[in-house]
Amino acid sequence: MNSYKLIFPIVMIVAMIGGIFNLMNARKKEVQQINDSLQTARSYVDQKLYDKAIDEYVNVIDLAPTLENYKEFAEFYFSIEKYGSAISLGSDMTTLFPDNKEGYEFCLRGYMARDEYSSAFELYRKYANICKENSEYIETTIDSLKYEYTDVNSYEIIGFFNNGVAPMCKKNLWGYISTSGSVYISPYFNKVTPMVSELAAAIEEGGHPCIINSDGIKVDNIEGVESALDISLVYDDKVAVLTEDGWGYYDVHKGKLIDGFEVASAMIGDKAAVKKGGQWYVVKSDGSIDLNGDFEEIKIDEKGVYTRNDRLFVKEDRKYYMIDGSGKKITEDAYEDCKLFSDDTPAAVKKDGKWGFVDTEGTMVVEPKYEDARSFSNGYAAVKLNGKWGYITLDGYDLCIDYTFADARDFNSAGSTVVSYSGGDWTLIMFYRFL
Repeated sequence: MNSYKLIFPIVMIVAMIGGIFNLMNARKKEVQQINDSLQTARSYVDQKLYDKAIDEYVNVIDLAPTLENYKEFAEFYFSIEKYGSAISLGSDMTTLFPDNKEGYEFCLRGYMARDEYSSAFELYRKYANICKENSEYIETTIDSLKYEYTDVNSYEIIGFFNNGVAPMCKKNLWGYISTSGSVYISPYFNKVTPMVSELAAAIEEGGHPCIINSDGIKVDNIEGVESALDISLVYDDKVAVLTEDGWGYYDVHKGKLIDGFEVASAMIGDKAAVKKGGQWYVVKSDGSIDLNGDFEEIKIDEKGVYTRNDRLFVKEDRKYYMIDGSGKKITEDAYEDCKLFSDDTPAAVKKDGKWGFVDTEGTMVVEPKYEDARSFSNGYAAVKLNGKWGYITLDGYDLCIDYTFADARDFNSAGSTVVSYSGGDWTLIMFYRFL
């Protein structure tokens, strides 16, 4: 019995050593098989027998899914320009090795080779949230893409964005599109204005003016008006309406306030810029004059607005000057033409036959050099040179979209804008990083 007790541990040790030896031998054979497959794959690549090379690389990955083996397989796909397969391997690498930058780099290389910029930005968001390694390649590449854009949808006419939507005309009827270019409210009005605080003025079929909400549903008639030729933005229940008798201002619920104007801006804060009898002034809703400087003109923008940032542009002696709401000149600088401020960033002005940009204090921040320009909006400004429009950025005032378009509008906060390539239909374009 004692001898049996002594023999049993020895047998167990021998069996264990045999098992380890067999395991080591099997592992040695597996390593040899992996190396043989790698060498065979490389040989097939040299012979341009790519299908056979792929089979061998797949075998290698099945046996040894290491980062180095994935990298070699992916580089092979890049060498034969099979970018989709390289991206697929890179995606596997980001799953298996999420903290390592190289899988993300392979994916980005593939997206760049195929001009898939929206996918590149999606990848960047994943990399930024998960990967613990910093990649100079990824950061530099993504930075270079921030002004790449794509065409979205085209329409006959597109108005100006406000509150995330813009008026759109199709087959002579008006609706709205969203900042992504999709139809937001189907076109069935004769005319609509930009949205303000989720309300807009509209003219129904037959010429009847009304107020609609952000779903395109009529919420109010405009008291005292049966038929309208044109209509302005609605602010605080006040709206300007053009009838056969000229422009007048109406309280949506109470009816007519004042009328008899040849030109009228939207009424904002109980004030509006108007022209009557050839004279321009700022009027209040009760008809009293708030500002009268014997102006030849008060500049009104395409939205019907006459002032932003407590700044107006008025015309005297055939020149435009910047003034504040009290009528005080900001500077003595005179301009041949101008565009209103869109926000608190520089406005476009024309001087000596060229367009540049001024800030709210009248300082020229971009010297006049363009054939035409629009004021900065959401960090970008449309500028015209050699007969074509492009865009400059507020950051350094550098060109970010080349001179490509026959006409161009302002950027909105969602990274999209409206352009015309040939002077015909309008197309919404969007920066890829916003898709």
